[in-house]
Amino acid sequence: MKHNLLGTVMAAALAMTVIAGCGKKDDPITKAEKKDTDKPGIAETKAIAEEGFIYGLPIVMNYAVMYEYAVDKNSGQFKAPVQSDQ
Repeated sequence: MKHNLLGTVMAAALAMTVIAGCGKKDDPITKAEKKDTDKPGIAETKAIAEEGFIYGLPIVMNYAVMYEYAVDKNSGQFKAPVQSDQ
């Protein structure tokens, strides 16, 4: 009788925990579905693209110069290979 009562109480507690957890709407999937409606407008998209261009252009230009100086041996700007002792 004592084991039966303990099992019933534990089963009831587990069931209440599961049922209480199912009612929450703060889970990540629900939040993501709500955020899909908050898309940026044209002006915000243009500002993001401009900031990305300003950030990325110097990196790309630096790579182009490095390639001309140290990688492309047929370039008129070639100085020496990378990590050379010459």
